[in-house]
Amino acid sequence: MGLFADIHRLIGERVLVGHLDTGVDPNHPALGGRVAAFEECDAIGNALGTPPHDSAEHGTHTAGTICGRNYNGINIGVAPEARLASALVLNGGSGTFAQIVAGMQWTIDRDVQVMNLSLGGGGYSTLWNLPVLNATLAGVLVVASIGNSGQTTSGGPGNDLFALGVGATHFEDAVTGFSGGQSLVGVWHTLLSPIFGPLTYMKPELSAPGAEVLSSVPGRQLAAFNGTSMAAPHATGAVALVQSSNPALRGDPFAVRSLFLATTEDYGEAGRDQRFGFGRLDALAAVQTAVSLA
Repeated sequence: MGLFADIHRLIGERVLVGHLDTGVDPNHPALGGRVAAFEECDAIGNALGTPPHDSAEHGTHTAGTICGRNYNGINIGVAPEARLASALVLNGGSGTFAQIVAGMQWTIDRDVQVMNLSLGGGGYSTLWNLPVLNATLAGVLVVASIGNSGQTTSGGPGNDLFALGVGATHFEDAVTGFSGGQSLVGVWHTLLSPIFGPLTYMKPELSAPGAEVLSSVPGRQLAAFNGTSMAAPHATGAVALVQSSNPALRGDPFAVRSLFLATTEDYGEAGRDQRFGFGRLDALAAVQTAVSLA
């Protein structure tokens, strides 16, 4: 009972999450007090200093999955005591590479412990190599959606080597048809490939719920959305749980990554595959393991 009593209390306290999206509605009852910092970046990456707001619905939805509290009798957030450093980098739902990179750096400068990127473009691009590696070397685990174009596809930054790419499952613990996944064969990495040559690896790393996910949207409402954008914040919230349960894991993205990949629930083909990755996220098993290492 002692372990489970501890787990009950470890719900994201003292963990700051980088949230890059369409913004966030800080006045939603499920998100009261959760937005610790906010910045909006323009198309060339300049900070605008606007007050917290959501330019669409997507950002408030992903924020609710990460750290939303019970609302109308529904528990919507994975880590309801975590807080957000939220960067508006997708104005109205779309943004530039400069906006996203500026938002990533802004969250790093706020000393976040994990970063959620429910965004990206199709295919593999070396453009993501340096921003993702920069965050990783700063001690921040980059959690990113893998894309919604189905099997044998993936999108960046989720398919970057150092990102924790997340696919989507539905209520029967099967991968959704839209969820990406592929083996990237002979891709170039800006820093590693000049030394080791072209790289080959598989994405995603793991999968999490991403179909009919109920979460907060502006206007004090709840809505159900689909997408790997909904799956990634489940993993990000679980990272916050682990980092609150064992503070020694903060600032060590490689240890956190290894912990999650070792505690997934293996579905699909035995071992790693292109649909589930290493398996479906198991937040309880991850926290139990983190507590045992403390």
